Amino acid sequence: MARCLLAVVLGASMRRTLLPMVILLALSACQIGCSHEPATDPAYVAKIDQWHSGRIERLRSDTGWLTLVGLHELHKGVNTVGSAEGSDV
Repeated sequence: MARCLLAVVLGASMRRTLLPMVILLALSACQIGCSHEPATDPAYVAKIDQWHSGRIERLRSDTGWLTLVGLHELHKGVNTVGSAEGSDV
């Protein structure tokens, strides 16, 4: 029904002119909304940098995840892990 009403109200040449204009307007609005970068608060950036430095420090500490405790080669088949006397690793 709406399409028929639009066809009656607007002629064919008007629809051909109006559609590209509407598309161009929509694309322009999207470009304007997406083109600027949000402002970044320097205090926020400093806080994130401080957290990151602490994270790297904790990872590299003696109890951090990056500390290599042991290097045990694994052989083909089953490799047992644990503190038992028969454990491979």
